[in-house]
This record gives sequence, structure tokens and C-alpha cells, in this order.
Amino acid sequence: MATIATRTVEYPADGLTMIGHLALPAGTGRRPAVLLGPEGMGLSDVERRRADALAELGYV
Repeated sequence: MATIATRTVEYPADGLTMIGHLALPAGTGRRPAVLLGPEGMGLSDVERRRADALAELGYV
């Protein structure tokens, strides 16, 4: 399992403060990125785990 760093990201949308999950792969340099959109009621552990798994593969 590769080392990743995660953090919560807040951003404005339609007058609301939204919360996202950023998973970063280890290392430096440019990395390909993937944007995941949550289903239904918003961000859940499913999306967080998917982002973490993609970061382990080298994606932001």
C-alpha cells in the first residue's frame, strides 16, 4: 500500500460551503487527476475510499 495524504477541502457553491475530500499520492511532481462526484445526499465513505484507492495508484 502506497503512502497517501488526505485532507478536507471546503469550497463555495451556490451560496453554500461544500466539503470535499482530497487524496494525494506520495512523491512530488505532476500527477494525473480524477474528479469524483458523490451520489445522492453527498460525500460518503464510499467516495473517500475510492479517492484514497486512486491516490495509491498515483492519481490526485
